[in-house]
Parts: sequence; C-alpha cells; structure tokens
Amino acid sequence: MPVYTKTFTPSENKTLTEFIVPIIKGTKEILIKGDYHPKIVNDIQVTNNLIGQAVNEYLRFDGKDSVFFGPNWDYYQNNYIKNAIKWFSPIRNLFNYTLIDPNGLVRARGNNNFFETMQINKEKASIGSVSGALPAGEWRLIVEAHAVISELVKLSIEVNLNQKFTPGIKATEKYRAELRDFHKKEPLFKEERESPGWFGGDFHIHSHHSDGDHSVYELMTYLHGKGLDFFVLTDHNTTLGWKEKYFSKTLVIPGIEISTFFGHFVLINWIGDINWFSLERKSTFEDIAVEIKRKGALLSVAHPECISDPICTGCRWNYPNFCWGTADIMEVWAGSWSERRAENIKTLKRWENLLNQGLKVIAVSGSDIHQLEPYKKDYGRTYVWAKSKTREGIMEGLKKGKVYITCGPKINFQLMTDKDVFVSLGEELEVDCNTSIELLINIENKKNKKKLHIELIKNGLVYNSYDSFLEHIELDWSDKVTKNCWYYLRLLDEKKCIVGLTNPIFIICH
Repeated sequence: MPVYTKTFTPSENKTLTEFIVPIIKGTKEILIKGDYHPKIVNDIQVTNNLIGQAVNEYLRFDGKDSVFFGPNWDYYQNNYIKNAIKWFSPIRNLFNYTLIDPNGLVRARGNNNFFETMQINKEKASIGSVSGALPAGEWRLIVEAHAVISELVKLSIEVNLNQKFTPGIKATEKYRAELRDFHKKEPLFKEERESPGWFGGDFHIHSHHSDGDHSVYELMTYLHGKGLDFFVLTDHNTTLGWKEKYFSKTLVIPGIEISTFFGHFVLINWIGDINWFSLERKSTFEDIAVEIKRKGALLSVAHPECISDPICTGCRWNYPNFCWGTADIMEVWAGSWSERRAENIKTLKRWENLLNQGLKVIAVSGSDIHQLEPYKKDYGRTYVWAKSKTREGIMEGLKKGKVYITCGPKINFQLMTDKDVFVSLGEELEVDCNTSIELLINIENKKNKKKLHIELIKNGLVYNSYDSFLEHIELDWSDKVTKNCWYYLRLLDEKKCIVGLTNPIFIICH
C-alpha cells in the first residue's frame, strides 16, 4: 500500500508536485484517497487580515462610473466589508490531485472528492474517475497546491493496488446511481424545437463530478423546471459528467472549467482533458487556443474580476500577457448581479475596452451554481438566437454573437439604415460616412412593475437613455455615423443593478 507524502510551505503555493505510481501487470483495481493537515488556517488574526486584503482589492475601483454606483452602493460596499469574515471564514488550504495513466489519459481527479476513497477498475469507476483497463507501467500522480496558507501542511495520498473488486465504495455507488437515473422512461423534458428562435441557457454549471453537490440528472431536472432551454456543464478540469445520451432528455452542451493557478477559463462544446499544467503566469494562450478552435470549441474567460486568493484561489484572471484576441467569450455577468456587483461592473468595463480595441468578444452569463437552492432571481440568463434548439444551432448563434443576457426583460434591438437595411445583435454593417441610422428598441418587462432605466451605449459611452414603468417599451433613436462604432443596450433597475444587456451591433464606416 504505497503512501505518497510531502510537507508543503507557503513558498510552494501554486506549484505542481509529481509522484510516480508503478502499476504492475494484473492489477484489477486502484483505490486512491488523499488527506492533508491542517485543512484550515487556525490563526484568527491571520484569517481576518487575509480576508480584509482580498475584500479591499475586490471592492477597489480605479474610477467611479455614476451609472453603476447607484443609491445603495455605499450600503452594498459597507455590507460586504461587514459580513466578509462571516462569509469567508475559515480560510482553507487547498490541494487537488490528478492521476494519469501511461497512455496520457486522466483516470482520476481529487477535487471535491479529495478526501474520499476513489475507485477505478475495468468496468466501474467513482465520480470524477474513468473506468477501463489498468495498463502496467508508470502512472503519474500530480498534486496541485492551489493554496498553501499555513506554515506547514502535511499531505499524504494513499494508493491501494488490488487483485479483486472492492464493493460498497461510496463514490462509485453515487456514480452508478446517476447512470441509473438516465434509464428512467418517463418523459421529464420538453421536446426539441426545430424552429428558429431565442433559447435561454446558463453557461456555467457544476455537478458532483467536480465540486458541485448534485448529479447531472438532478441539474437537468431542476434547471428545466426553471425554464432553461439548455445549459453548459462546466465541471472543474473534467468533462466526465457529460454523456451523449443526455440529448435524449434535454440539451446539455459539454464544457469544462479549466481551473488554473492564475485564472479560470471555460471551454464550450469541449469533451475530454486539457493539459493546463504547462500554463504559466506569463503564458499568452496562443498555442492552446489553436487546439481549442481545431476541436470546434469556444474559449470563455470566466469571472475575470472575481474575488481572489485566498478566498477563491486562482479565480481572478491574472495572466498579464494573455492575448485577448484568442478569447471568443467573456463571462460579464457572473452569478447574482446584486451579490457580485463589484466584479461584474469591472468585468463589463473590461469587456467594453476590448470592444474599443476592435476585439469582438461575446458577452455571456453564468450562474456558477454548485448547489441548486437558492436559485437567485438575478442570475443572468443568456439568450441565443438559433435556427433550432440543438447543440449545433446554439453554437452557431453563439459564434455569431446573436446573444443577450437578462434576468427578466425580453429585449429586441436592431439597427436600420436610411436605405432600410436591417442588422441585429452580433452583426456588422458597412456604411458610407455620415449615414443616418435608426436604432430600434423593443422591450417586454411584464414581470417587473418598477422603473426600468434603459441606456444605449456607443463605443463605451452612454449615447442616450430613457426611464419607463411600462410593460411594453418601444424606442426609436437616431444617429449619424462618422466613424467605426458599436452599440449595445443595457437595462438597470432602481438600485442601478443590471437586469439586461445585449451584445453589440458593429458599424464599419467608409
């Protein structure tokens, strides 16, 4: 029974340690279980100081934009500081492991299941693991030190090599129970729509295959009940939760959240592993982007302004050399807008700056849920215009930027030239200089009787605005184009929280 051990110090934070696990011929089963001590930081003063530093950075802005810092901004900020210790204590040390076979296949991930016994054999495997033959040779056990806060952290990973199958492993039974759910014959989900239209989805969802609390089947049932047409399954560093047969139930698009030491990014329409171990803080991502695009996936930068170490380790985007031209998508609306307002404001501003640089990065939202309840009212829902409610249809509409985000109002935004040429979200129109255009806005706001503040943004600045209490709003604003520009809509409630925004329409001026 080999046990792989190491004592870590804070100087080894954000490092990889590799052990070689020799597997002999004839091995029928691998059982693996990790442990480390201490799991949390026991020094209260250290904890409070670390949380204070992270919160101050999270709430810091280089400048104030009156559009977003509404009447309750001071309350929001003070409440965040006041409750930070309660929300984020205790600070934890954090380790994951990855077990890779001699063929380069990831066979087990110790994420949320780090402290559980994980099982692999030819026919069965635990949550986050891959069944199949166990080839003899040198297997790689890579320990990921995501957060080493305590002065000394003693880690051990026990690996049992057995000649027979061990029944009753909890993590394996959990996976088998999930697979049995999909053989149920009752028609739980709506039939596919082959006609074109707007389809609402969530681009950031976690299951128990990484650090979520629920099976994929439970997620499918719950989110369908919330009215979603689709969602992207984005477990941390694994796509093992996704199965092709899920399409017979509802539309689950395969994805993965690559959780590195210096930021998280989501691959949409991706199946399989990706080697993020070679990424360094100075990486540009150009090489990895080639592989992503070759496989027909899209790269989305997840919650780039998230609260970071040591509260959410590695969650904030911290790749200073990242080539933003490789990013297809940015998660501009992470989780609940009212709760994650500080980061979403900064992310929205970052997105606008990229658009001003000529980069057509598509804006989406993701609830980033790990537990089903409570499902917040101000989670953004991303609507994609697609020819059909299929994986192919959603991906085609997404790539074209035919996308808007809302937690209530339905938005229709078009642009018309003086020659009656229409363009909509994500589209680009070439016009002659000094061309007059009309910006046509149609909003349905039946679920909310409160005031809605509507802003037309041109090249990152407010071009026009309007307040309304009406359920149905129609606006027709004009402009004269003298240079390249882009327009998008954003909707705010009385507290200056975003409740809807569109992707841009682009104008090329000759």
